[in-house]
Amino acid sequence: MLSEPTTFTYDDGKASYKPSNYNDYYANDFITMLQAIALSDNIYAVKTHMILGMEKLVKTGELFGL
Repeated sequence: MLSEPTTFTYDDGKASYKPSNYNDYYANDFITMLQAIALSDNIYAVKTHMILGMEKLVKTGELFGL
């Protein structure tokens, strides 16, 4: 996935969320999940959440004991 400053919209476009990374560091390139974890890339995390959807994300988290 692409790591870059991103604004996410939700609630049918009525609200938005703009997460940031530590020290505002973005790879500005495609990164792997391993790289995202190492960099603590919040954009990757939110994009993953939006792709999977809430239900699948919760079930996956439960499998990992979260």
